[in-house]
Amino acid sequence: MNKDYKILRKTGRLANGNEGGAGTIFHAVKKNGIALCGTTHGRLGSWSFEEGEQVTCSRCLKKLEKIGGEVCEK
Repeated sequence: MNKDYKILRKTGRLANGNEGGAGTIFHAVKKNGIALCGTTHGRLGSWSFEEGEQVTCSRCLKKLEKIGGEVCEK
């Protein structure tokens, strides 16, 4: 199990409170805060505190396959 990654989702901007669960994507996030797919937190959203159980971002999954790594679970 690779401890270099966490499974996190971006919080989004949540401007009106209705976007909370719409289309949640979980990324493989390195310790430096950048996901394997290249996305990072920004002014419109940061990484959530809750960890997911599996990566759902297709770009992160492809990168994991390529490097042969596993993502740590909760």
